Amino acid sequence: MTSTDLPSTDLPSTDLPSPGPRFADPRLKDLDPTADPLAPALASARQALERASDSFLSVADAVLEGEWDWKGMGDSDIRSGFYIAIQSLQRARGEVIRTSMEADVAPSRTLGQISAGTEARWELHGLLAPLDDDVLDADPGGGEWTVRGTLGHIVESQRAYAWFSAWWLARRDEIDFPPYVPDELIQELPSEDEQASGGLVAIRARLDGLVDLGSQLWQNAPEETLAVRARWSGMPVTLAFRVGRWAPHIEEHTVQVEKTLVMLGRTPSEVDRLTRLVYRAFGRLESAAWAMPTGALAGAPEAALGTAMDEVERIAAEVSRAARQ
Repeated sequence: MTSTDLPSTDLPSTDLPSPGPRFADPRLKDLDPTADPLAPALASARQALERASDSFLSVADAVLEGEWDWKGMGDSDIRSGFYIAIQSLQRARGEVIRTSMEADVAPSRTLGQISAGTEARWELHGLLAPLDDDVLDADPGGGEWTVRGTLGHIVESQRAYAWFSAWWLARRDEIDFPPYVPDELIQELPSEDEQASGGLVAIRARLDGLVDLGSQLWQNAPEETLAVRARWSGMPVTLAFRVGRWAPHIEEHTVQVEKTLVMLGRTPSEVDRLTRLVYRAFGRLESAAWAMPTGALAGAPEAALGTAMDEVERIAAEVSRAARQ
C-alpha cells in the first residue's frame, strides 16, 4: 500500500505563510511533537489504562475460566473481569455524554471526526499492546510492508494531514490550485525513516503526540476554515474532508497491521483480543471527553472518569493475581 497524500512533485517551492499558530503550528515539524497538556483527568486515565493493560496481558488464555472473586460477593471467572472492566468504561462514557448535554455543550462541526480519530488511535494501540519490538522488522513476504513500515506511514500521514492542511489554508485566496503540495513542504518534515524509528513505545508515543496536537488545533475550527478548498490524493476536497480522513486512515492501516501479523503467523490470543476491547472502550470514553471545553471535565465527568479507571485498574490487578494462583 502506498501513501495517497505524499507524492513527489516538481512544483516550484511555495512558502507557507502562517494563517496563525493555531494551524501552522511549528510543533508539527518536530519528530516527537509535544501537544498542549491534557486535562489532568485524561492524563491520569491514560496512565491507569497502561497499568491495567500490563496486568490484563499477564493473564494466560488457559486460566480464563479460573475463579475470580468479584467484590467479595462470590466467585465469577477471570474472563468476566475483562468484560466488567469494559462495562465500567462504557458506563463512564454515558455519564460524560449526559453531563455535556446537561451543560448544553454545543459540539463543533469537527468534533465527530476528531472523536473518531482518537477512537481509531486507541483501537490501534489495543492491537499493538501485546506485541514486542521483534515484530517491527519481520518480513511478511510478498512485497508487503513490515509492521514498522505501516506504522511509520500512519505517523507520517497523520502529520501531513495537519501540516499540509495549514498550507492549503494559507493559499485560500490564490488563483492556482496545484494538484499536490510542493516537495519543499514535504522536506520540511522528518524523513520517512525518522518517523518510523525507535521501538513500539516510541512510535506509539509519536502517534499520540500528533493525534493530540492535531485534535487540539482543529477541534474548534470555524466553518469558513473547514470549507476552504484543498486536495487529497490529487482530488479536490475541502479541509473538512481532510480532517475527516484521520480516523479512516488509521483504521485502514490497523487492518493492514492485522493482515501482516497473520502473514507472520502471529495469531492473537483470547487475552490479546479481550485487552484490545478494553482499549476500544477507553477510546470511546476519551472521545466523549473531547466534547468538553477546557476546564469542563471538572466535577461529574472527572469523577466518572476517575471512578471508571480506578475500577478497571483494580479489576486488572485482581484477575492478574487470580491467574497466578
